Amino acid sequence: MFIAMLEFLYSCTVTITDDISLELLLISTKFGLEALKELTLEHIRKQLSTENAVDMLRKAVQHKAENVKKMCVSFIAQHYHSIDDIQALTADADGAKLLLEIMDQVLVLA
Repeated sequence: MFIAMLEFLYSCTVTITDDISLELLLISTKFGLEALKELTLEHIRKQLSTENAVDMLRKAVQHKAENVKKMCVSFIAQHYHSIDDIQALTADADGAKLLLEIMDQVLVLA
């Protein structure tokens, strides 16, 4: 991720992969690199799917990436019936809180 940040600083281009996207978002936020932050958020938004949304939500909470958390909660609420691993959130108290947040969004969308 550090190399990706340097790549961006020197060339204003960057190769963002799924495995570094969240960490790259955090470091771009920390160093105030708004353009890199927006590119990274766009990458995460495009890669979000019914298969990875719950995992990305958990990672966002773990890394305190509030903007990604909101994005994931909204995505999961919109695709609630298509997400197979939604029940995995009930495994612990933090997951249960996230599930309540998602259900609140589902009700707003209804």
